[in-house]
Amino acid sequence: MQTMQYHKILSRGGEIEDRLRQLGNVSHTEGVPGIWRAIHTDTDHCAKSILRDWLTDAGLSVSEDAFGNLYGRLEGQVAETILAGSHVDTVKNGGLYDGACGVVTAISAVKALCEAGWKPYYSVEIVGIEEEEGSRFDLSYPGSNAIIGGLSQEDLEIRDEDGISLRQAMVERGFDPSKLPSADRRGQVREYIELHVEQGEVLDRENIPIGIVENITGMVMFSVSILGEQNHAGTTPMYLRKDPVVKTAELILRLTERIRQISDRGVITFGEMKVHPGVSNVIPGQVDFSIDLRDGDRQALLEEEQAVKEIILNAQQDGFGVELEMYSHENPVPLSREMTASLQEAAEEAEIPYKRMNSGAGHDAMIIGRVIPTAMIFIPSQDGISHSPKEYTRPEDLSRGCEILGRLLVKRAGGF
Repeated sequence: MQTMQYHKILSRGGEIEDRLRQLGNVSHTEGVPGIWRAIHTDTDHCAKSILRDWLTDAGLSVSEDAFGNLYGRLEGQVAETILAGSHVDTVKNGGLYDGACGVVTAISAVKALCEAGWKPYYSVEIVGIEEEEGSRFDLSYPGSNAIIGGLSQEDLEIRDEDGISLRQAMVERGFDPSKLPSADRRGQVREYIELHVEQGEVLDRENIPIGIVENITGMVMFSVSILGEQNHAGTTPMYLRKDPVVKTAELILRLTERIRQISDRGVITFGEMKVHPGVSNVIPGQVDFSIDLRDGDRQALLEEEQAVKEIILNAQQDGFGVELEMYSHENPVPLSREMTASLQEAAEEAEIPYKRMNSGAGHDAMIIGRVIPTAMIFIPSQDGISHSPKEYTRPEDLSRGCEILGRLLVKRAGGF
């Protein structure tokens, strides 16, 4: 197929936008502003019913796995499968585009290709994955973990804020928890492709319509306490103070500069901070704060992690007490270099500008990409807004994403 033919077939941004609004219309939960679709709720059930209709309309056979992930399948010449999609759920007070955009765009792309006579060599499936956000159950990526066999029966005992277990929620929607192992797609799925809004402002700010994701960020989390000397704010001269707030400010500035020196893609965030005792006329005795450290490069992340330890512990030399705990470490996930090269070829053939980049947020692609070759496409979020009712992606960017996804599906699944 020539470039103009692809463009004609896959320019479906208006259709995608309209469908995302339809999903949003059935995703309002009483007492929650914006929209909220969480696993095995009424809004989730309604949204998946609509997705079922669209999958059927695209000519796909529809099924759900034992966990609740939704599939639409197009049979190829062989059973080995190229899987494309994203997550169905949203955060509380969320918007229309995060997650669902990748599912709806995949439906539009496959439908358009089939209408043009596409008959893939590898079978193709579209997936709507459950509970990526963990907004109902505080569990990391259970839907995609089910796909790679990483969800256990013990995980199903976790409870939501109303005391309902994930197991109970599954049973109430007609799912059999004992069949959970059947959701494991390892050995059946050859590759996974996920299209997602960027959830940042790089593409939008630089006016680039396509992001080619090379790595999904690794993350290291620390809790830190700096212990000084509590004293009277008015009677203690500056030269006699051991103020942990001032020391913390120094540490934050030093860490910020050091991370910038190590990597232009590394980021460090101090999102939580508590001052004790927290009284205006008292020099604090202790400051507790968090460190969220992320980088898509494994070696850079290790160097940044070491820098945090050295700089924080150095406060002891100035007479401060230090408590430092690293409570989470997740390595970056490199995506398939072969699939990334195909994605770049697709963008160049379509003459659509692109940027190779890392993902600073976690995605289902991060989980699946650990065991199944994976590619990820970003399209712009206007002003970088996401996890908000204000999130928005322009129809023309939806169209470009649909075209690139369609081209990549043809490259990876064959056909025509």
